[in-house]
Amino acid sequence: MAQQKYNTRQLTQKLRELAAQLHEVRLEDGETILVTAGEKLAEEIFKDALGWIEKTEEPGDIPGTMISKTVVHRPQAWAKQFIWDRLEGKTPMALPDDKGGLTAADKVEELQKNTINAITEDVIDEENTDGSESQSDPVS
Repeated sequence: MAQQKYNTRQLTQKLRELAAQLHEVRLEDGETILVTAGEKLAEEIFKDALGWIEKTEEPGDIPGTMISKTVVHRPQAWAKQFIWDRLEGKTPMALPDDKGGLTAADKVEELQKNTINAITEDVIDEENTDGSESQSDPVS
């Protein structure tokens, strides 16, 4: 079966469709609560941001015995930052360009260097025509 490729809009739409799907049904205080995949994902991110304790039981060496283990999952900085940024309305960071081309920031930096070098050359040319000499290296 061929794997379907999505463009950015199609991928976003597909993720929204998946997030809206029913993930689980809970019974809390006699009420039935429907939880979507998106809500469950948000709960998991909050859980990682706040930290949590996991208690497990495993069979012991002696038949019929169980060993209780407690694992403390510390709060994760990435989850805190993600939630904070979303609550503040900040957009997610752009992914780096895999094509290896110049980014917008690289283009602006290159343009600034060229402008500074052109101005420096003009100043040096003016000083040289006035009879005084100045040694200046262009910005690299």
